[in-house]
Amino acid sequence: MPEIPQCGTCGKELPRKDRGRPRRYCSAACRTQAYRSRQQHDVEKLRRKASALLAELTQETAGVPPLAQFDEEQLREALRCARATRDALAALNLALGPEAGIRASLVRPPEKEHE
Repeated sequence: MPEIPQCGTCGKELPRKDRGRPRRYCSAACRTQAYRSRQQHDVEKLRRKASALLAELTQETAGVPPLAQFDEEQLREALRCARATRDALAALNLALGPEAGIRASLVRPPEKEHE
């Protein structure tokens, strides 16, 4: 006996058609609900990825070794990377807003820096 198609959202039985692609949803409302559910899943996935990356960044920067052990070239490269990170954090703070909890000391506007 062939399987009876059901709505992908509410489970309601769908009518069979002789031609064309089979329906997946019984109504526009169910189709919209499925779309919104997929979008919410994508947002939650992005939220988890961003949270993990920020936690990793925090953990990685917690144990910065004493700078006296590095030579001039290493210090210049570290300074370049630190500035790029600061600028990226400033952009992140602008995108997420202050409620994101990124410390303001990390996101002050870039200053003219002398080397």
